[in-house]
Amino acid sequence: MNYQSLANNHGVPRYAPIPRACDLLGIGRTKLYDYAGKGLIRVVKAGGRSLVDIEQALAWMATLPAAEIAPQSRKAAGE
Repeated sequence: MNYQSLANNHGVPRYAPIPRACDLLGIGRTKLYDYAGKGLIRVVKAGGRSLVDIEQALAWMATLPAAEIAPQSRKAAGE
C-alpha cells in the first residue's frame, strides 16, 4: 500500500509535531516515545522541534498483527 498517496489524499502531513502525531496515530505521548526509543517510529529534529515521520509510522503500524477481540455475549431481554 502506498501510504504517501493515502496520507496526501486525506490531508495527513508527512511530518507532525509530537502532540499532532499522537492524535493522528491514536497513541499516547509515552507510547510514542517508547516506540521511537526502540527505533520503531522515526522522529527527526528540525531546529528545536521533534517531528514524527507519519508516513513511516503508518507503514509500520500496518505491519502489526490484527487484534483478536472476542465477541461479547448478548443478554436476553429482561435480564
